[in-house]
Amino acid sequence: MPVEINQTASDNLSTEMRLHEYGIMYEVEDNFWWYVGMRNNLVNLLERYWDWKAQPQPKILDAGCGTGAALQRLADGFGGRISSQNALGLDLSAEALRFCKQRGLGSQTLRGSITELPFADHTFDILLSFDVISNLPEPNPGFREFARVLRHGGLMVLNLPAYQFLYSEHDLAVRTLRRFDKGEVRKLLAENGLMPLRMSYVNSILFPPAAAVRLTKKALLKTKPTQDLHSDLTPPPALLNKLLLWLMAREADLLRHSNFDLPFGLSLITVARKM
Repeated sequence: MPVEINQTASDNLSTEMRLHEYGIMYEVEDNFWWYVGMRNNLVNLLERYWDWKAQPQPKILDAGCGTGAALQRLADGFGGRISSQNALGLDLSAEALRFCKQRGLGSQTLRGSITELPFADHTFDILLSFDVISNLPEPNPGFREFARVLRHGGLMVLNLPAYQFLYSEHDLAVRTLRRFDKGEVRKLLAENGLMPLRMSYVNSILFPPAAAVRLTKKALLKTKPTQDLHSDLTPPPALLNKLLLWLMAREADLLRHSNFDLPFGLSLITVARKM
């Protein structure tokens, strides 16, 4: 599926996310509703789909750990059930890893690409990756590497931006090259020996207004200089942030306590097991 982006903007993309975006991410991700909501999704899905009694102390990789907020949650023990040495993070960006070190995660992170993971086959019990494969020109090498380093029966939790028609300024600013739908992800899972256990769109309540904004920004990309591009990582007023946090928490509860998959949303979250 071709990636429909403004050609001038595409020509000016670097191999990493724009450096200033990492600074913004580090400043906001501990409290910003989207990041907190996504970490809640991760926690609830791990609570539901990993057998903590039968398989305690899993070894976990955060593939594309960014500035480290999710990795820190895991390294802090996940309720005492994960040894800090069992939570590792990898990112391509030295700038992102610099912020991880500021969190005290220097010994648990390393630099590398998700298309050439520096680990032996069958190393990890759980692999998580949030909005990273979408930065690859071709996603299959990322899926192949994720499957390779997972042990048989291991769990993958993957989040991806949803719907290519929503491609906008935010995607260019954070170097997203493509967005996904369920059909594409199912095909990639099957090609790499991964069986989907759960696949749901998330951030559904905000989908209509957010889609309207994204589509407007997409229309502006044809005329807007690439150096002026900015992501959506602008904290809302505190009261609105609390409301959005509450809404995201309800979605996370739905993922944990029901089998209902949301039919649309700004992101697509997948839980899969290596066969």
